[in-house]
Amino acid sequence: MLKVPLDRRNQVPSAKPRRLSPCVSDEVVNTLRSLGARAWNRREIVSGAFLFRPQVLLIRDEAVLNQALQSLYVHARAWAPGLDVPYHVPQLTIGGLLEEQTAGRFVVAAWLILAHEVCHHILEQSSLANHHSQFANERQTDLLMFVCGYGELARKGYEVSRQLGSTYVRSHLGYLTPEEHEFAFEWVIAARVANGLDGMEEALPRFPATAGDFIIENAEITAECLLKQRIHDAGARNRLITFYRNKYPYLGLSDLVDMIIDDYERDRR
Repeated sequence: MLKVPLDRRNQVPSAKPRRLSPCVSDEVVNTLRSLGARAWNRREIVSGAFLFRPQVLLIRDEAVLNQALQSLYVHARAWAPGLDVPYHVPQLTIGGLLEEQTAGRFVVAAWLILAHEVCHHILEQSSLANHHSQFANERQTDLLMFVCGYGELARKGYEVSRQLGSTYVRSHLGYLTPEEHEFAFEWVIAARVANGLDGMEEALPRFPATAGDFIIENAEITAECLLKQRIHDAGARNRLITFYRNKYPYLGLSDLVDMIIDDYERDRR
């Protein structure tokens, strides 16, 4: 049984960021680069959008929450294929701060809580968890949410307002500062677009330079980028790859793409 242990998550005062801050630590940048290189080092055989958009209407019901949890694992498995995303999804029981969320905050907070716990599980399964520092591991877990495509959930759910007497105090869930939070979102968008990865049609980077010189060194990704330059329709590319893979199951993706491009260019003459 997976009991959401949000009691141990920090809540630190924050203010909503007004602009992207370039001043984040090397630790954040290096962690994003490491996670991105691992998560995206295989071709994603999937269509749709990289950014997770919930199809489940959350209510305070364990069956519904477990359905939502399953959808998060499915999304990470599709869009972070280089990670070892578990197929066995633990059953969730409501506990910790999840029980304390008001009706107005429940949906957005619950999605962030679930995404955070899924990323904990993925890090453990992928042998990437930091067992030497819980704080560092929690920060890595928060950053992995963005790499797995949960960035919009994280942005919507991390800010919490609580009434203390006659005033409201704003805080945020998690272990990243507001600036790090915003940077992680923009870095992932910029890095995926710069490397020609799929699912980014509706998520153009506002700060393309954020990703710096991040390049995924992978023959399959390179082959996919070459194919994408010639055939822009993602559905058509996937159908061609499936057809050629069935026809030549002994060939790797790079060789298949070479054949697809040769045939495509010949047919256009």
